[in-house]
Amino acid sequence: TAAFYLPESGETTLTLTDATGQVLQTIQAWRERGYHETVLELGRSARSGLLLLRMDGPGGTETQKVMKF
Repeated sequence: TAAFYLPESGETTLTLTDATGQVLQTIQAWRERGYHETVLELGRSARSGLLLLRMDGPGGTETQKVMKF
């Protein structure tokens, strides 16, 4: 689950990649200002290890490290 706060409403893009840069999942949506949670569906396609979650939205861009076990 990815949790984030948007300072203003707008189009958002969440991009989950593995350590090699391969895109595993992209979620685009219009979201209202405020706190949000999004479930990331990885299934068995992604190996365990470090993943990167990039969040692009009205407030800018942020990247978080995510561990998959």
